[in-house]
Amino acid sequence: MSVKGVDSLDDIPWIFRVGFIILLVACLFHVIGLGSAHWALTETAEYGTVEFAGLWEKCADLNLGGDEPDFKCQGFVWEDVQVSHWFRTIQTMQAMSFIGMLVVCVLAAMYMFVPDLRGYPTLRYLSVFLLFLAGIFIVTTCIVFGSLKDVQKARTMPNSSVKLSWSFVLALLAGIMDFVVGIIFIIGGERE
Repeated sequence: MSVKGVDSLDDIPWIFRVGFIILLVACLFHVIGLGSAHWALTETAEYGTVEFAGLWEKCADLNLGGDEPDFKCQGFVWEDVQVSHWFRTIQTMQAMSFIGMLVVCVLAAMYMFVPDLRGYPTLRYLSVFLLFLAGIFIVTTCIVFGSLKDVQKARTMPNSSVKLSWSFVLALLAGIMDFVVGIIFIIGGERE
């Protein structure tokens, strides 16, 4: 069996094109959310933002009360007793979700751009399965992180609060977009 490529983008069903674009945006959102240190911000009424943290590092203001903030960052160490098991689980599940999303990008590209492979629904089924699994992992870990965000606070300060930030939102959006793309791939497969 020889494998030939797509002669024109018009050969690709429009619903798969839309799903693939949403998938690429979801991957972009997830890699930004996964790698940035702004999942949670610790704020006080007196000093403003005193700390921000992501999945891999936390940054604290060492110049509290000074003219300008002086944030120093430190990575999380897995062996550190202060890094709890639930946090390590979130890191692991988020990383596994990202790997799954990358695999889906490759499978979806093969399904869309290699017409001979469109006859194999296994590619589409595997993509949909991985999308739903990644979506479940991402949304679940975001719920756990959101409910336990106060536990990771390095500083206990009076009148301080921890708020979820933009990295968290991007990761959550990526998880929701995984579900949307999975549904689009299901609908697109039924229409073919």
